[in-house]
Amino acid sequence: MSKLFLRRGAVLLVLVLLLSSLMIGCASTGGGDETTAPLQGETTSVETEGETSAPEASIAVSDLASYTIIYPEGVAKDIFNKIRELANAINARYGVMLSWKDDFVKAGTSFAESEYEILVGDCKRDQTELFRKTLRADDYGYAMQDKKLVFLGNTMENTIKAIDEFIAVLQSDAASDEVFFTSSNAVTVRGRYTHEIVTINGVELSDYAIIYPQKDKALAAAATYLSENLLNTYRYVVPAYADSATHLREREIWIGDLARETEGVLSVSLENNQHAMAVTGSGALWLMGSSVPLVYRSIELLMDSFEGDLTEGAQVLNFTDEMILTCESATLRAMSFNIRCNEFTAERIELVFRMIDLYAPDTIGFQEVTVAWYNKLRERLGDRYGSVGVGRNADHSGEASPVFYLKEKFKLIESGTKWMTSTPDIAGSKIPESSLPRVYTYAVLESLETGKQFIHVNTHLEHTSDAARRIQVQYLIDYLKSYNERGIQYVLTGDFNTAAGTEAYKTVTNSGLRDASAVAKKVEKGTTYHGYGTTDKIIDFIFVTSGIYVESYKACTETFVYSDGSTAYPSDHNPIIMDYILA
Repeated sequence: MSKLFLRRGAVLLVLVLLLSSLMIGCASTGGGDETTAPLQGETTSVETEGETSAPEASIAVSDLASYTIIYPEGVAKDIFNKIRELANAINARYGVMLSWKDDFVKAGTSFAESEYEILVGDCKRDQTELFRKTLRADDYGYAMQDKKLVFLGNTMENTIKAIDEFIAVLQSDAASDEVFFTSSNAVTVRGRYTHEIVTINGVELSDYAIIYPQKDKALAAAATYLSENLLNTYRYVVPAYADSATHLREREIWIGDLARETEGVLSVSLENNQHAMAVTGSGALWLMGSSVPLVYRSIELLMDSFEGDLTEGAQVLNFTDEMILTCESATLRAMSFNIRCNEFTAERIELVFRMIDLYAPDTIGFQEVTVAWYNKLRERLGDRYGSVGVGRNADHSGEASPVFYLKEKFKLIESGTKWMTSTPDIAGSKIPESSLPRVYTYAVLESLETGKQFIHVNTHLEHTSDAARRIQVQYLIDYLKSYNERGIQYVLTGDFNTAAGTEAYKTVTNSGLRDASAVAKKVEKGTTYHGYGTTDKIIDFIFVTSGIYVESYKACTETFVYSDGSTAYPSDHNPIIMDYILA
């Protein structure tokens, strides 16, 4: 990722955010104005005419028998039931019972795409994508695209609403005996948004696609991260594609080095700990970095560019230099993540790595790392991260609390695992107050760029006794005193199994260490132990020595969605991260 390309001359990046009144034409009344700024997440059932300069397309009732209802592979049961309801409503009105099938196609077989299709939901069809471009996150509706009728919302619930709107028309006097559907009857129900239009260089976000390198899983995750940020913040659906894929969006946002034409641009090598954001000659917005974590920093730079006073109605940001190049040499990112020893399933494993890729930390302290988890972490992260630490049992089996660090950024100077007892080097030893052996793992790291050394220490305290936790953490603090005397700063991460203000917590803070969430310039607090949505405790912490400046702290509370629509948690703990600078 070190070789990148930038256009010669000035790069102009204009990010415009407009709050303006949206004129919505109403098919039944002749039109109406939305004159006040709508609120994000609310929905208005205003119907709009299909806006097109193309000749009107239609489906005659006499042609209905040629059509098939198409739905996505693996469609949810609710959608499938609604398709049956749609087919029955068409049959009741016109006496034509349509068949239905999924959207699978394969060239040279009977699984072929037809020009006569009614598309329901997220079908693999160009017509679906063309209609999706007109919809923001909370919109839904139906419209003609070529000879096809498309029903679409960006959620299952909204796709169902679109079908319900159409069934209501079929069952009313408005239904024609001769024409099943015509493009002038297209309906879009618009959500209500805080940001009515968001543009990059004068082009609305709906015209952009995010492009990532085909075989790079880490940058694919970065593209997904950007897509989700744009969705959650501005309610625009900006899809992510591998650079080998075709798409129908007019503009692109590039993530890292791509298989893209770079004619007329200047070859530039980014140095370590640098990232850049620029506009190419073709109008693509290019986010790049000398490492994967720094590509994420470019994404954050982009998202931070959408700032300003919303009451002013517009936001403009100009970059007039040849390129935007930021040195991140001073800033480091640490993560603490209890990945839970159980539920070692393929789905949850992927979610754990998705969270790691999403936040791209420089160092990570993991807890509850079984042998199986340790092998998986090394397998998936070993190309980027080195690791230290062993299991807590006498034979080094059992749960470990390892430290992972970016190999391209740090040199490992010293490391070890200690047992939190009076005999710290006797594997498997434990204090009487503890139900299990407990350990801490440390890594003395040296920045390859600055030469500065620091320690990342990681632990997991006893879960049954605050007295045990207080004793255990005192052993840890006593060990680190020698590094204090040598002027080496350290970061302490872990699942402390205790809340702020308890004796174990005070033992840490009374030693001079500071809770990162209490001293950070920017803080996003949240639950660290949620028990898969059953509780909301804060028992995981990051502590730092006094010479460390904490820029930001965050509890990473993102959840995902399984194929059945249920909430997908990466773990029963939320990871926490800290961005900081060594003095």
